[in-house]
Amino acid sequence: MTSDFYNSKDKSLSVLLFFGFIFFLTRSFPFIQYSWIMEGFLCLCIMSFTKKIANGIYHYPVILIFLLALFINFIYSYIKGNDIAIIIRFYIIILFILCAYFCSYGTISIVKIFLYLMVLQAVIISIISIYMTKTYGIGDYSALRHYFLENDYGDVYTYGSGFYRVQIKGNALIPFAFMLHIVIKDYFYYRFKNTITVILAIGTIVAGNFAYFVSICLFFMYIILCSKSNSRYAKLRKIIFGVFLTVILPFFITYSIELIIMKSNGADSSLGVRWDQFTVLINDLTESVSNFVIGSGLGNVIKIQTPIRDYSAYIYYELQSVYFLNQLGVILFTLFLLINLLLTIKIIKYSELCVLYFLYVSYAITNPYILDSNHVAVIIVLVTLSNVLKKMKAK
Repeated sequence: MTSDFYNSKDKSLSVLLFFGFIFFLTRSFPFIQYSWIMEGFLCLCIMSFTKKIANGIYHYPVILIFLLALFINFIYSYIKGNDIAIIIRFYIIILFILCAYFCSYGTISIVKIFLYLMVLQAVIISIISIYMTKTYGIGDYSALRHYFLENDYGDVYTYGSGFYRVQIKGNALIPFAFMLHIVIKDYFYYRFKNTITVILAIGTIVAGNFAYFVSICLFFMYIILCSKSNSRYAKLRKIIFGVFLTVILPFFITYSIELIIMKSNGADSSLGVRWDQFTVLINDLTESVSNFVIGSGLGNVIKIQTPIRDYSAYIYYELQSVYFLNQLGVILFTLFLLINLLLTIKIIKYSELCVLYFLYVSYAITNPYILDSNHVAVIIVLVTLSNVLKKMKAK
């Protein structure tokens, strides 16, 4: 496909491709066996912007330099004996993340589709949480938890309060969708705005990831403290927020410390696992000068077993960003980060949208849903919204 769908007569097909991509991205439960359909829709989405991507790379030669270096890493990885299927998989996702910056649909419909599908995800996990609370309470729910873990849907659990956190695949973009909705709801018309706010907020709570809450707190701090409005209401809002922050901060710090202690309890705890993975990945990276500088190659599998787990078949880590550092090495990984920063500033452009992107990165970087399809979706939504805002201001 060499034509640009956005410039073609049938724009609806392009929108349909995006819908399919986001739908199957968020519907891993219960359709995880059909994840290949999501990958197909994503490929078609990217391919539909071939001309724009080519023009974008032409205007940013540093991308071409990076892609050449990445291709050399591809060859290096193959020579090292890394699995070719895994090499191709990681090569494509890095390529798609860069290409996504040039995949602007130019219509707010894309953003609305994204929000409505994230609302669907939030509703589903809320129903699961309510069902488990009513069915199990503080009783034994191990059979259902095993079902979710065994089928690779994710995890469902409670800390003993009877409130169930539902951390399943597809949740990663709920907090991003919530923050995005707060930013755009006064600029664009779409139905059920207040309902969407409530559902996405509840979905974020049910998803139960501490990093989500931290990012959303930072988001509201930015919205309130960096407001350019000089109205009395804006000034009053800052004062109220300051008082609220002063009152709530001690409780938040106490809760954070308790949660960190809980998550650090034992080697197989949440933080214990992350530390184990970090140690394994960094030790492999620093094993030799060549590993450190040019990486262990795309698709690198670290054949090591620690007291916690066997990593000999691992290609997905809780700290996925560190795994990419391990594969690419310091030089190529740093260049990749700098190019992302450059494209974010130049293409996403608007400060509020850039903040949304960096807040997504801030909560995703300690979790396994960065530098993947979720990452591509975030970029496509933001560049599309940036393009729409640009057109609005030009009128």
